[in-house]
Amino acid sequence: MNPKLCPLCQKQNLCAISAGKPAEQCWCMEELKVPVSDTPRVLLPIPETATACYCQSCLEQIKKKQQTGPSSS
Repeated sequence: MNPKLCPLCQKQNLCAISAGKPAEQCWCMEELKVPVSDTPRVLLPIPETATACYCQSCLEQIKKKQQTGPSSS
């Protein structure tokens, strides 16, 4: 798995850590304020060995799903 690509959409995830920068400089730390404990693996089938971050678009979709709860379908 390429650590610079989102595991869901395969687009660039723009992860600061993958670019060799401190985690504090990553867009996800400031913009979405997503705690590490809120890993979206509950909603999406991502292998436990995943080594890539989600892109901003996918993470926003995951966050919306978590806020609204599971769909009734």
